[in-house]
Amino acid sequence: MSEKLAALADTVEVVTLLEDVLGRVRQDFEKHRPAYAHEVEHLAEKVRQAIVDAMYMTIRRAEEKSPFTLAVLEVYRSLEHMAVALVKAAQAVKTKATERVLFSDRAVAEMRTCFEEAAGLLVNLRDLLKTGNAVLAAWVGERSQACQGRCQEFATEHEERLVQGICLPRSSTLYLIMLEAFRDFFYWAGRAAAQAG
Repeated sequence: MSEKLAALADTVEVVTLLEDVLGRVRQDFEKHRPAYAHEVEHLAEKVRQAIVDAMYMTIRRAEEKSPFTLAVLEVYRSLEHMAVALVKAAQAVKTKATERVLFSDRAVAEMRTCFEEAAGLLVNLRDLLKTGNAVLAAWVGERSQACQGRCQEFATEHEERLVQGICLPRSSTLYLIMLEAFRDFFYWAGRAAAQAG
């Protein structure tokens, strides 16, 4: 195992926890109930603690002059931002369910696309962190950019639905919060890939 892969080894656990968070948020969204809201908060705290612990170990290794210390710390920073984005989406899903706010069929389909893309990026990011594959790093970066662009397209289409009265103001607010959370998630996934590749 190369020195860089060894330095990134602890990041894989964090990505696995992020996959769990995303899965629970998606289940709550699909079932339109906040069944996993408490678990999401608990998992988000586990992610935060895992990042703190891993960063501490990374900094300790820095005393040993690891050349990859800054890159690894940047990966953790990106993973932390990804976790924050998922918590933001989870809060919107919880509000959507508890207040019984409905999305249009189109908005639901767009959110499903975001969930699917996020899940795919996490799988590939986890593989990247295990292998250090430069081609995979480039692919995750490109996919991240494409997903951010897709979020922008969704926002533009949403404006049209709002003007047409298809989307109500409360639905609109929650939809835009989720969309912004996914856009942030995709951005930070790309940053993590750039530092890990």
